[in-house]
Parts: sequence; structure tokens; C-alpha cells
Amino acid sequence: MDKNVWKYFIGVVIFIPIIFVVGIYVFFQINPFYNRLKVDVALAEFGTIEEVIEVKAIVVRQENSYHLLGDGQLRWNVQEGQRVSKNQKLADILISDQDHSLLLQQQLINMRLEIIADGGDLSNFSIEAMKEIDQQMQYLLSDISHNIKNSQYELAFQNQQLLREMAEQKRLVSVHQQLPEMSGEELDEQKKIIDEKLDNVSHEIRADEAGYLAMGSDGLEGTLTINLENENIHDNFSRINDMLTNGEPLMSEGYYRIIKDHRWYLLIPLDKNIGQRYDLGERFIVREPMSNKEIHGRVINRFEDFSNEEILLLGELDQQFDEWQNKRIYQLAIVYQRQEGLLVPSSAVITEEDGSKSVFEIDVNGYAVKRQIRELASNETTAVLKEGTITISSPESEGDETEIQTINQYDEIISNPESVTEGQKVR
Repeated sequence: MDKNVWKYFIGVVIFIPIIFVVGIYVFFQINPFYNRLKVDVALAEFGTIEEVIEVKAIVVRQENSYHLLGDGQLRWNVQEGQRVSKNQKLADILISDQDHSLLLQQQLINMRLEIIADGGDLSNFSIEAMKEIDQQMQYLLSDISHNIKNSQYELAFQNQQLLREMAEQKRLVSVHQQLPEMSGEELDEQKKIIDEKLDNVSHEIRADEAGYLAMGSDGLEGTLTINLENENIHDNFSRINDMLTNGEPLMSEGYYRIIKDHRWYLLIPLDKNIGQRYDLGERFIVREPMSNKEIHGRVINRFEDFSNEEILLLGELDQQFDEWQNKRIYQLAIVYQRQEGLLVPSSAVITEEDGSKSVFEIDVNGYAVKRQIRELASNETTAVLKEGTITISSPESEGDETEIQTINQYDEIISNPESVTEGQKVR
């Protein structure tokens, strides 16, 4: 055999197997790196997913409205939202500007009588009176600024009227500085004269029932209320639909209201498929989107005949939203579903032929290991899984159950399980 042919033969026999072996070695060394490039991994971490439904809800209050009679100016003795008892004086109806003067004089005389009763010095009366009036005026100015900032224009107007009265009172105090001092007997006599004049020219508003004072009326007081039979809710289906379509009803200013019960109720229309899942007594959560404030409630009645598409839920809340006394309609989000657990991508969940579910976990050695899971909830992007041990049907005995170890927090889960096989080394 030619020497060159022999060298060629030796080269083929020796070097090709060596190249093949080196190639196999390089392949197995590179393969895990290649697998890591095509495998997406996510950490299983604790979290919460929720599903919310945007709704318009209608406030239901236990209240009655009362018409403000007469053309006189009102001097309110209680603030809106304040608790009042039955027959408590709510306001004085003043017939003329002279009534203001009489009331202010009455207050000044009462102040003088209090100073005498306490053994004080009447020479300091005007100074003390001025200080008190100045302090009250500062409070009113602060309240007016707060009212305007929060668009409470009715309260701002009332406080402005009070501020004018304070200015008049300050003027009278300065007038009283020029008057001679009077004894206690003379002051009592003067007080009787003023009281008689006030009795003749003014009258008052008193509460017909106990409750909380609120201003204005939307015409639904006494009709859209809670009673044992809830028949009034059925009678107002058309008005409820009208409000849901047209928005907040107009508020008439010539009224005041007494809210008898400071419990908070909402009428919530829901799609029938969703509303039927809320049984009587079931708890729910509503959220005000602007403030993100969450309030818990429970279903106390359900009206399935509200419409062909919707069920009307009557819920009692554990606290109120802002502006509850005067607002009838709220744009809310009801938290339809909320679940806590280990969060993984929905794409990581594998549905097996028998209906069970599993995921691929990467073990400490870098291999893809299939773990059976219990899925608590899911949406388009995220699944919530139970951590630790889960109970499954026993493969050995039909009808029996057994506990197995599932995934834990911070386990590495393969998000694209279609790219790997069980037992494959991915790291």
C-alpha cells in the first residue's frame, strides 16, 4: 500500500472518531445553555388577583323630608350631619333684621350676667366679649375657606351669614362700651323685655323625630326606604331605572331632612349571571374608584324581577362613603373575586388528560420536574396556586385521598412548559 494512502487511512480511522467524540461532548455541554435560552422561568411569589365589576349604586336612607315654611331668614343652631333629638330646636326663623339685633343684645346681657354670677369684673366685659367675637369670626373664616375648597357652597353661604351676624355683634359690643354699667337686677329686667320682644317677632323649627340633620330634598325621602317587606323597592323600579339612566336627581333647597337611622344601604344592579351568585347574607366589597376606599357589606335582599337582564341587590354596608347624606348615586366597583396565594403565569399551568393540573418546577439540580397543583383562581395572565401540601385522589385506591407536596414560595416555574419535557435538564 502506498505510504500516502496508508497515512490517509490512519487519519480517517483515528481522527474522525476523535472529532465525533469531541462533538458529542461539546453538544452535551452546550445543550443546557441552549435550553436556558428557550425556557422562560418565573418565581412563584405570594400575591392577590381580583376581578372587579363597575356598577352604579343607589343610596337608600331611612329619612323624612320637611318643608321650610315662611319667608324669614333662618338661624340654624345645629350643623348638617349633627345628631338631634326629638323636639330639639334646629333653627330660629327671623322675621327682620331687628331680630338679629335683639338676639345679639340678649347674648350680651347673658354674658354680663354670667360674669356677675362668676364674680368677675364688669369693667373687662367689653374686652372679653371682643376677644370671644374675634375668635369666633376667625373660626368662621376658616370654615368658609374649607367649605369653598370642598365645593360646600350652601355651608359657605350659611357661615357667611353667621360672619355678618358676628360683625353686627361686634358693633353692638362697641356700643355697649359707651353704656353705663347695670346691676344684676337691671340686667334681668332688660333681659325679660328682650325675651318678650323675641317671642312676639320670631319662631323656631324643632325636630319632629330623632336622627341626623341633612339639607335639601330629592323627592325620594319616605319612598325609597327600608321596611320589613321591602314592597316600596318594587314600587320604585321605574324611578330606580330612571336614575340609573339619567343620573343624580335634582335637589330642592327649600327642605331639610331627618335621617332616622345611621345605617348605610345600597341598591346594586348586577347582570343576572353574576347577581345570582350572591345569596342572602353573603359578604361583598365595594370600592370608590376615585379614592380607592373599600367598604364591606352584606346582601340583605335580592330582587330577581328587577329586569330581564339584571338582578337588584340590596346591601347593608359597615360604613359610609363621602357625601352620603346628600348624594344618591355612586359609581362604584364591586370586588367580584379576590384570591390570595402563589402567583404564577397562567401559561405555566398544564391541564392533564384526567383534568388535574400541574406545572414544571426546576429542581436544585436544574431538571424540569412536574408538580401537581391546586389552582385557586386565574385570569388571562395570572394563576393563583395553593402552597405546600394539597389533597388529591389516591391513585392506589378509588375514593380515597392522599396528601402530596406541591410548589412553595420562590420555586422556579417554567412559564412555557410546551418547550420542555419532564426530566429534561434546563440549567
